[in-house]
Amino acid sequence: MRKPECYLYLSGLKKVATKMSGQETIHLGIRPYGFHAGNALALYVYPYLLCRELKKMGKKARLTLIYSLNDYEQDEIDSPNKNLYPFNLKPKYTTFQFLPSGECPEKTMIELWAPRIRENIKRLLIDFPELNIRYINNSWLKEHPTFKKLLLKTLTESDKLSDIFRKYTDKIVLANAQYASAVCKKCFCARNKTTIDGNEIFSFLCPNCHQSNSGKFNDFDYWWYHKPLFLARMEIFKPDLTISGGDHYNEGDYEVRQAMAEAFVPGKQMPDMLFTPVLLAPDGKRMSKSQGNARYGKIDEIIKIAEKFDTPEILCPEQALSFAKNYEEYCFSF
Repeated sequence: MRKPECYLYLSGLKKVATKMSGQETIHLGIRPYGFHAGNALALYVYPYLLCRELKKMGKKARLTLIYSLNDYEQDEIDSPNKNLYPFNLKPKYTTFQFLPSGECPEKTMIELWAPRIRENIKRLLIDFPELNIRYINNSWLKEHPTFKKLLLKTLTESDKLSDIFRKYTDKIVLANAQYASAVCKKCFCARNKTTIDGNEIFSFLCPNCHQSNSGKFNDFDYWWYHKPLFLARMEIFKPDLTISGGDHYNEGDYEVRQAMAEAFVPGKQMPDMLFTPVLLAPDGKRMSKSQGNARYGKIDEIIKIAEKFDTPEILCPEQALSFAKNYEEYCFSF
């Protein structure tokens, strides 16, 4: 089995473009919770630059871009110490599939942000109309047999994942880590310890409402940590290339993804991987909602910055950011 290629930053983008026909399938993923400048770098700017590079070489950009909207992601990370023990985590309460948006109480976070993310991405079609762009909520994949198989493995073989994270990252993994759970059907809490018996009956006691839950796989929705969930998406979509933010590369994902594949889907070819730089906010910290420094970006300005720097990090100047505080003010106007 061929080892997947790892392409880093702008030089990696240019290198992979030389090997592409323009017909490839590319996977990208996002938590459906905002679309700040750091998101835009990986999800819009690098696909834009890749299409432009293909065009320079006389190739048609007929790529299929699959945007995976991870509504099975936890609302927030709850960990004893998320810097020291990032793999010992649970949702703070629920997942984006069930988390009320706050901005529009009648909508969940995925219902509010999925159309906004699509509105951003579809503007790629202005310059590259032959792109095929697909948007997939991860919860839609539940009916796929591979999805079930790998979720069962995540629930029953969590020690294998812990061993991989210990080996390929510099982080401590405490005992009894868990990487998935079923969601309570009454209160949507996703913090439980789910067990599965020999008849594939899922059972747990909800720690929030104290309701006893029991049922088959299809009776529940799930929280599923994005790293093992990545395997299911790769198996289902079979992309030729993934584009991910540099924070994933810094977390060891190039090695971790291969090790997970060998452990859970042996013999399967993993896609090549292109990692973007990490976008630093003007305060010098990684732009992130958890850092409290996420800002909307002026996409044309971020493109200009991204095409100049071939570095692991890019400091985003103030002039490349919008002063808008909410979606209505910004309106994703490029």
